[in-house]
Amino acid sequence: MNVLAAGVLIAGIIQGLILIILLLKKETNHLPNRLLAFFILLVVVHLSLIVIELDNNFLKAPHLSKLTWLLPVLYGPMIIVITQSIVSINFRFSKKHLLLLLPFLVYLCVLLPYYLKSAAEKIAYLSNVSGVLQDDFGFINQFTNLMHVSFLLTALVIFYRNKQALIGFYSDPGRVNLQWLKQFLVAMLSIIFLSISTFYLKKYEVKHVPEIYPYHFLLAVALIYWIGFRLLQDPTLLTTEELRELETVSTAPEIPIIAQASETTVKYQKSGFEESDQKLLAETLIHYMKEQQPYLNSNLTINDLCETLRVKRHQLSQTINAEFGKNFFELINEYRIDEFKKQIELKANNQFSILGIALNCGFNSKATFNMAFKKSQGITPSEYIKKTESEIIISQPDSKASL
Repeated sequence: MNVLAAGVLIAGIIQGLILIILLLKKETNHLPNRLLAFFILLVVVHLSLIVIELDNNFLKAPHLSKLTWLLPVLYGPMIIVITQSIVSINFRFSKKHLLLLLPFLVYLCVLLPYYLKSAAEKIAYLSNVSGVLQDDFGFINQFTNLMHVSFLLTALVIFYRNKQALIGFYSDPGRVNLQWLKQFLVAMLSIIFLSISTFYLKKYEVKHVPEIYPYHFLLAVALIYWIGFRLLQDPTLLTTEELRELETVSTAPEIPIIAQASETTVKYQKSGFEESDQKLLAETLIHYMKEQQPYLNSNLTINDLCETLRVKRHQLSQTINAEFGKNFFELINEYRIDEFKKQIELKANNQFSILGIALNCGFNSKATFNMAFKKSQGITPSEYIKKTESEIIISQPDSKASL
């Protein structure tokens, strides 16, 4: 391996260590940050072993040999739990997650006899270059490639299944920045497919591939730099902490919404959430939306309403789904659209643009407003305004006829 490539790998290792420190120092959303930091640590250790292996230094440090067979088995499980911790609001580690470690434990048992050998025995084994190469491209590492693809495809399924549900907890979907995670998963899958291709091309001794084979690890360095760039560009990429399940009732001061609100709070806490509870909460919500107009806050989340109404998020979400036939995002934007339709009829707002009025009604961007309005009304905001103006003109009596 040439000096330039080794230098790039070492630079990636240093960058990875810096990124780990930055992730561990973040004060919000600790779990996803720590999981990502551990994943990058695995990559850093793996790259370090690659540098040693490609310079034939395992003969000097034989006890490090074949760790490159074991560590990558943790990539797939780590990617799955990272994805779950970001897109699943109620993510908690459970016993079923231990099943993800099963391949690692199997590999450890298979490789343990080798790891327990003496340094002399390992050096003797490593000195047989042809035998080592044959083992490197044997069944174990072929199965590892298959696992990588399976775990990454599973992570993509988890991502797409939870993405829309997560957006539904925000009144502005623009706050849910998951594009980077999709790009990360696709990039990882692309790197794996390239690695598998070079693996088999070298295994079957295709011309020129032996020289190309080690350099695909440079893509892992590029991935580390990309993650670092995205996190520095937008420090909130991993922040979904505000939507974590409310384990206890909020201690915020009670807002007098309706007379029965404080009584229902106790009821929600002490009993099951029944249909009658849903209807009462729906009435409370309607009254609060009318009197307090929380939808004018462009950053409103379902947790904000939960804290005010003193209910659990799943209770409010269940009520909105059952009583209104919508999710939180759709319900809030419906109120905003109704407010917009009222505002455009006021002469005092003639000086404002359509977007200006929409922003005053709680929308956070032109794209979100247009999408929500078209979905709700079947026409664009501009078309609606023209239609409204034409109806007003038609409804007015002819001034000449009245003379």
